[in-house]
Amino acid sequence: MELDHLFLGVGDRGRCGDLLREFGLREGSGNRHEGQGTANRRFFFRNLMLEILWVEDEEEARSPLTAPMGLWERCGGEEGRSPFGIGLRVQDPEEVLPFPIWEFCPPYLGGRGCIRVGCGAGTEEPLVFCIPAGAGPYGERNASQPKAEVAGAGWVREVELRSKQGVPLSGPLEAVNGLAGFRAFRGDEDLLTLRLGPGPGTRRRCFAPALPLELRW
Repeated sequence: MELDHLFLGVGDRGRCGDLLREFGLREGSGNRHEGQGTANRRFFFRNLMLEILWVEDEEEARSPLTAPMGLWERCGGEEGRSPFGIGLRVQDPEEVLPFPIWEFCPPYLGGRGCIRVGCGAGTEEPLVFCIPAGAGPYGERNASQPKAEVAGAGWVREVELRSKQGVPLSGPLEAVNGLAGFRAFRGDEDLLTLRLGPGPGTRRRCFAPALPLELRW
C-alpha cells in the first residue's frame, strides 16, 4: 500500500488551479467523472499526482450512489468539512487493506473494479480510499503526462496534511499515517504541505486561502 494521489476539493470549478500554472507547475490532462458528478485538473509529480477536484453535476454528486463519498460537502467549502482526499494504490488485487472498507463502483470505471473507501470517517476528516488494484505502477500509467517540478525538484519526499477536525483520527487515517513520508495531524487550519526534492525545504510557496496548499523545496 502506497500513496497514489491527493485531492483538494474546491468550489470555484477549478479556477484556483491557475495559481499553480502561474507559479510554473506543468499541468496534465483533466477528467470528467461520469456518474460521480465531479471533474478535475491534475498535476503529476514524479511519484504522486495532485488533483484539484470540483463538483460539475450536483445531481450526480448528491445521488444515492455518490453521496456517501461526501464529495458535495468536501468541495463546497463548508466550515468543518475537510477538502482533502488521500488516494492509495496496491498492485496485488488480493491485498487486504489495514482498515474496514466499503466499495464505490462509479460508471466511469467501466466495470474495471471498484474504489475501496475507508469506513468510520466523516466529512470532517480527509477521505481515505484505494484505487482499483492492478491499475499498474504510477510511473507507467502516467508516463505520457507532463511532469510538475519546482526548481528542478519533481519528487515528493514528504506529505504533511493538517486538518482542523475536532475529532480523533479515524482508523483509515491512522493506517495511512504509518506510511513512510506521510503525516496527518490536527492543527489550526486545513493545509496540505508537499516537500519536494532532497533539499532542506527552506523555500516555500503557500497558495492559501485560495487553495489550502503549500509547496516547500
